Amino acid sequence: MGQFISSINLAYDQIVALAAAAVTDAPTAINNLELITTALTPRTPIESNPVAESTPLNNAISDALTAASNESVYLFNATFPSVNMPDTCFGVVLNYDPNPNDYQSLTKQIEECFLSWGMPVSLAGAIAGQIQPQVMASRLPIQVMPCGFTPSATYGRAATNNVVINDPVITVEYLFWVVAFGVYQTGGTNTDGTNNLAAVYSFSAATGMLKGVVL
Repeated sequence: MGQFISSINLAYDQIVALAAAAVTDAPTAINNLELITTALTPRTPIESNPVAESTPLNNAISDALTAASNESVYLFNATFPSVNMPDTCFGVVLNYDPNPNDYQSLTKQIEECFLSWGMPVSLAGAIAGQIQPQVMASRLPIQVMPCGFTPSATYGRAATNNVVINDPVITVEYLFWVVAFGVYQTGGTNTDGTNNLAAVYSFSAATGMLKGVVL
């Protein structure tokens, strides 16, 4: 899928600098990143992150990261209002390869997030398997979206093994998640003629309990 540079193990300015270093066509990348920022800016304004030694490209990457991060938190709270404020990681996927069947690196990154947050690592593969096809579903003809993908967000939930039965009430712990993302061109083409791509993302997750009654 690509190489993740993530807030789990890197500082914000490091992520921006590494993402900028991977760009060979700054005007195209900036144009794509500005589209991502516009598309993912949430309805409620949230303070953005400053970037040291800014350049137009660094600013564009920073703005897109901020928009994705803000959107994932906003959408999480709007979709799962009864769940506690989520933990969030964000970053950039370098050399992004849009392959619907290859999500090993995505699984590994989610595992790192869950380990850092103390959440069930065993759910990472199942969640990655839900996310990757939905990222692929955002792909559009190049005539419609310059980078070939439309910025988007998706969400879901997965049951943990934490189940409490107090007949007739069953309480199940779920892991709730949201991801916001946008794909952009970094410049140049691959050997197969496709554009070199990268993706900004923000992943938010939290655990919460759901109750049901067995009749």
